[in-house]
Amino acid sequence: KLECFNCKVTKTPLWRRTPDRAHTLCNACGLYYKQYNQHRPLSVRHKSHQANQLRAHPYATERILTPAHLEQHSQHHGSSTGESNEDDASPSCVVECTNCHQTQTPLWRKNDRGEPVCNACGLYSRLHHRDRPIEMRKTKIQRRRR
Repeated sequence: KLECFNCKVTKTPLWRRTPDRAHTLCNACGLYYKQYNQHRPLSVRHKSHQANQLRAHPYATERILTPAHLEQHSQHHGSSTGESNEDDASPSCVVECTNCHQTQTPLWRKNDRGEPVCNACGLYSRLHHRDRPIEMRKTKIQRRRR
C-alpha cells in the first residue's frame, strides 16, 4: 500500500514522486515540493484574524465586520424577519461596468485600476492590455454550450 513520504496519507487523487524518484508523495505534497523545492510543512497554519470577526466579502480586505457591527446593522435596517426597508431598492447599489456601462453580466471583474468591469471588458483588457472598444458591446449576453 502506498503512503506519502511527507505527510503519511494513504489516499490521494494522484501519487507523485520526489525528484530523485526515491520516495512517493501525495498530490498535495508533490505539488508543494515542485513549486517550493522543499517538503510541505505539516503544522497547521492559523490565520491571524480573531475568531469573532467575519469578513464582509471573501475578498474584502478593508472592512471587517464584528458581531457588534452586525447587530447595529440589523437594528438600523430592520430585523431579519423579512422586513424590507425602502433604502434597499436604491439605484446606487446597481453595479455598472466603468468601460461599457453594462449592468448585467455573468461575472463582475476588476480592471487594473480596481474599477468594476463586466466579464467581457475584463477578459478583453487582460488579453489586449487596453480597454475594450465601446463598439464591441452587445445587447444580449452570448452563452457558450459546453
